[in-house]
Amino acid sequence: MGDSILKSIRLAQGLPIAAVAVRARVGPGTIIAVERHGHVPTLQTKQKLAKALGVDVSKIWPLGNQSNPRTPA
Repeated sequence: MGDSILKSIRLAQGLPIAAVAVRARVGPGTIIAVERHGHVPTLQTKQKLAKALGVDVSKIWPLGNQSNPRTPA
C-alpha cells in the first residue's frame, strides 16, 4: 500500500528518487524496492522516508501497517 502513496507524494513534491534517498539517508535502491516492487521497509526506514518527505509515517503507511514482517530495506 505504501508503495504507490510514497511515489505519489514524492512526485507531487517534484523530487527524484536520489533526492529523497539523500534526505532519508537510505540507498536509492530502498526507495525503488518500495515503489516498484512493493517491498515493506522496516519501521525505522518508514520513519526516515516520511521525514524526508515532510509527512507523518501514517500518511504513507496507514495505522495497522506499521510493523514489518519481511526483511529490512
